Amino acid sequence: MIARLGLPLGRPRAAWGTAGVLLAVYAVTMARGPTFYDSPELALVAHELGVGHPIGQPLHTLVGWLFAHLPGVPPHVGLTLMSALFGALAVLPAWSLSERFAPPADRPLASLGRALALAGFGLSLVAWEPATRVEVYTLAAFGALWTLARATDARTFGAWLGVGVALGLTASTHAVMAASAALALIPL
Repeated sequence: MIARLGLPLGRPRAAWGTAGVLLAVYAVTMARGPTFYDSPELALVAHELGVGHPIGQPLHTLVGWLFAHLPGVPPHVGLTLMSALFGALAVLPAWSLSERFAPPADRPLASLGRALALAGFGLSLVAWEPATRVEVYTLAAFGALWTLARATDARTFGAWLGVGVALGLTASTHAVMAASAALALIPL
């Protein structure tokens, strides 16, 4: 069985395939050294388990520390790989949400349009750029999308508690993205 990350996925193989293609593109095109904006600071903070500029990004720092210390991988490459990985994994909750609004058809090629649309967005500058350097946005986007996708299927108190924990983890990476996801949850 294909892992679904706790998400309702009608076509998990197609979703994972799309994420895999994006991860491959991100990995081939990612920065191998410090870039611009906050990337050098985020890399140093994650590598040293420090505290970045207020308000800090504790989840990014803790997960980043693991990626910065991958055996045989330079720290900056490991951290950029983390951005690439979460940028690609964001396809899974986005796929789940898109199926919620347009359920998958039973035809073999029915997922092609969904895959092309999500891959196209993943290759757009707004998604590709933070996925190919050290940045918090891909982890935060994954968290926000995963929170929303889980919420669309939440029926019990325990499920909603899990949504709240996911939203809190997202907030520990990027407060504005978490607040946006929380606003999107209001109709549910």
